[in-house]
Amino acid sequence: MKNNSLFQIAVLALFGFFAVVAVFFFSLQKNSSEVTAQIQVWGTEDQAFMNSLLGEFAENQIAKITYVQKPASSFNQELVEAIAEGRGPDVIILDHRDILRHKAKISLFPFDSLSERDFRDAFLDGADVFWTPEGYIGLPFSIDPLVMYWNKSLFLNEGVIRPPSYWDEFATLAIKITKKDQSFTIEDSFVALGEYSNIENAKGIISILILQAGSPIISYDENGVLRNYLNLQNKEGLRPADVAFRFYTEFADPSKSTYSWNRSLPSSQRMFTAGDLALYFGFASEVEAIRNANPNLNFDVAIVPQIRNTVEKMTYGNFKAVAVLKSSQNISAAYGVARLFASSNAMEFLALNSALPPVGKKVIENKPLDPYKVVFYDSALIARAWLDPDKSLTDTLFSDTVGDITSGRLRLNESVNRASDRLESLLR
Repeated sequence: MKNNSLFQIAVLALFGFFAVVAVFFFSLQKNSSEVTAQIQVWGTEDQAFMNSLLGEFAENQIAKITYVQKPASSFNQELVEAIAEGRGPDVIILDHRDILRHKAKISLFPFDSLSERDFRDAFLDGADVFWTPEGYIGLPFSIDPLVMYWNKSLFLNEGVIRPPSYWDEFATLAIKITKKDQSFTIEDSFVALGEYSNIENAKGIISILILQAGSPIISYDENGVLRNYLNLQNKEGLRPADVAFRFYTEFADPSKSTYSWNRSLPSSQRMFTAGDLALYFGFASEVEAIRNANPNLNFDVAIVPQIRNTVEKMTYGNFKAVAVLKSSQNISAAYGVARLFASSNAMEFLALNSALPPVGKKVIENKPLDPYKVVFYDSALIARAWLDPDKSLTDTLFSDTVGDITSGRLRLNESVNRASDRLESLLR
């Protein structure tokens, strides 16, 4: 009887032990699901593409990540409203042209967690646009470099087998390739330069002309102070902005032998895909649109021309980074998600599944076989950008400056002075 009692006590104790263990593990599982961070990411990238990218992270996710695609036209306004109402995302994919607009909302990557040395070892030089005196605004996600698309047929018809490598070649080629009828109407154009409203990427083209000529436009000085350099003079006493706008606008001057463009023509991309424009300055991301618009177009791609005997080659690029918002309720998890999006695995996925080259140095070393992508990769290496105080207002500013020059409303130096004053006002 005593033995049976001891046996019953032992069995009850064993069941009690397993009950306690079951409750313990159930509690852990419940708590685990409760504390798993829910991280929402906003961006303008394609939803299906980003969902596929997140699928690549499935085994390594440190949080439940949800991506939400927003229209580029309303992204900034929606973000401001969502943060004000307490329903904003944790992480955003930030265009470099919106850095100054959203800087106050962003939790930086401080230098003690991401040193300048580590950043520069990991990412392309142009990604330094995300540097601030206090830390990095975000981790680079993508680069879309400006390249030069060229119509091989229009060049070969004139016995020219290669596109120009230097800007000083444009004068001769414009005369040779541009075709006008008896009434001086342009039928075939050498290059879309000189106007603004019907030239895609006009701001990017003018930006690279200014950057190559020696002005960073807007950047931090050696003391970490943000400055406007549009009025900068070089050691010869010339302003890079004057040089850039003079070159750009002369192709819309009917009195010049280089006359190749006017505002009555179709948009530059449309004219290029129609086969009537020899050179088109577009971004790497446009290659599929160009192919699809005219599958029979005989075109190729090259690096943007340079100033002859230049020390440093350069093109313009649109950079994006993954940034963490201060309003996030899961800051530490959000930082981890940002690092996931900037990882080599993410960059390899982006490089394999889009036209864009990777922004990471480790990944870009592996050159692709696609001949277009080879140029995109080489262009990414030399891509640079500038800090834009308001991309919409500066677009108007650049447009007005071109219009002031081509219409004769202002002399070139006066128009650049006015542009510099307006840029200074936007910056301050």
